[in-house]
Amino acid sequence: MGNGDDAFRIGPDHDASRLARRRRGRGAPRRGRMKPDRNTAAMIRHAPLAAAICLGLLLSSNAAAQPDRERLPAATFPAEVRTIEGATLDVATLATTRRVVVVTLKATWCTVCQRQLARIHRALPNPDECGIAIVVLSPGPTEALREIKKRLGVAYSFVEDRDLSIADSFGLRLTRDQIQPSILILDRDRSVGWMQRGRSDAHFGDPELLKEIDCMGVI
Repeated sequence: MGNGDDAFRIGPDHDASRLARRRRGRGAPRRGRMKPDRNTAAMIRHAPLAAAICLGLLLSSNAAAQPDRERLPAATFPAEVRTIEGATLDVATLATTRRVVVVTLKATWCTVCQRQLARIHRALPNPDECGIAIVVLSPGPTEALREIKKRLGVAYSFVEDRDLSIADSFGLRLTRDQIQPSILILDRDRSVGWMQRGRSDAHFGDPELLKEIDCMGVI
């Protein structure tokens, strides 16, 4: 064994770094895998579940965007109907040149239904420029429908479904004299190609309608 100076002789670089750390104290901690905290560990554990939920929501939203043909009414809208002005509306021809949108009113006293028409009118003031024809279907009576049309200032075709036979064909009768609030888009053969059911102060159907008809470049 050498003398006292030999005991502190610096050899390889590794020994030099060890000596330097001793002189600074304990030195920096060794590098290694950091143990995740509790929140991070929980996120890691639940990541597969979160991914599965996101995938499910994505698939369901895509399914909602595309109407399920099996759940749409099988009936077709009448080829001709009479408007509240007494004119004959040729729906069969109209459906080949326009996308016919049918908006139902629960009854003439339904204020939410009237607000639905006003909302559509504000969002789509010139439906003809977008290739859209709007038909309003309601139980009536005719005089009350005339008053609603005049007050709203819309050029839509109002049709009184007096005996609710049209509503019945689409499964939209609520009671003896009420129609379920709905919006329908007819295909060229007057069958229902798209449909939205229900209406309330908290949820109107016009956002879904505007998305479906895609007239943002026109309105």
